[in-house]
Amino acid sequence: MKNKIYIACFIFTCIQLATTEPVFSKEKEKRENSNNLSSAVSTINSNTINPIWGFYIDAFAGLASINTSGLTSDIWKTEGNFAYTSSIGYFYSVHPMIKMKGGIGVSSYKASLTGNGEIESPQLVDIDNDTYIEKLTIQNAEQTINPMYLTIPLICEFGTANISQVGYYVDIGLEYSYLINEKNSTAGSYTTKGYYPQWGVTLENVPELGYYSDQNIGSDLKLKKSILSVRGAGGITIPISGTIIFKLGIAGYMGLNSVGKSTTNVDNNESISKQTSEFRSSYIYNPLSTTKGNKARRIGVEYGLYICKRVK
Repeated sequence: MKNKIYIACFIFTCIQLATTEPVFSKEKEKRENSNNLSSAVSTINSNTINPIWGFYIDAFAGLASINTSGLTSDIWKTEGNFAYTSSIGYFYSVHPMIKMKGGIGVSSYKASLTGNGEIESPQLVDIDNDTYIEKLTIQNAEQTINPMYLTIPLICEFGTANISQVGYYVDIGLEYSYLINEKNSTAGSYTTKGYYPQWGVTLENVPELGYYSDQNIGSDLKLKKSILSVRGAGGITIPISGTIIFKLGIAGYMGLNSVGKSTTNVDNNESISKQTSEFRSSYIYNPLSTTKGNKARRIGVEYGLYICKRVK
């Protein structure tokens, strides 16, 4: 009986050993897979020639608009217009797929604020210290700004730009802009009336009390000197020689601070009170000064060249 039990155990053990994969074969398979992966990566890297450092030229063309979400009234509407940016600079690859870029450039855009409608003020005081409510009517008003900036972009780019084959890129960065020129214009007219609830009367077309009919808007738009924007872009890269790579993509810019000055322009007209002048400033003197979110936005096409001075 014991012999039969020993024989059965021996047969069962042999079957187990025959059907179980040896540990050393699994380790060998892992090593082979790892070697195959390393070989594949090496093959991919050997098929591309990557730039180490060099220079770049970038250009952007698109549309610009002003964010009017912070305006005190919905009377103003923004209209986008042409925008462009150009820059030159230096790039350095900290990794085959990561480049740091910095340079200098010039940017400009044109944007308009248009308005039509009637605005009713809160309770104000006139030059005789009488309380009243002003009704300000804006007619065919248009405020146009056309600034030009000196820009300093700092960009981190991720992608496969190389001089061997078509690649791609995605980047994000900051752009500092310093105002070097501005051309602003104003058109349209306004009418003011004063309603005195204590007497139930409305005064209009009384210039000595500051009530006008079809008065030309004399705006004095002023823009901030310094603007900071965040930018993002993505597209393809195409090698055109052993040292030059062409890029083409879509880019967008979003201002992080407002373009208009926060100060309120006050009319020195002696026929109206300072309180009245500050109210009118929101609409006829400097509409950008009263907004909390008049940030410039740009979106369009960008293109450029990488001039590689060293490759690997």
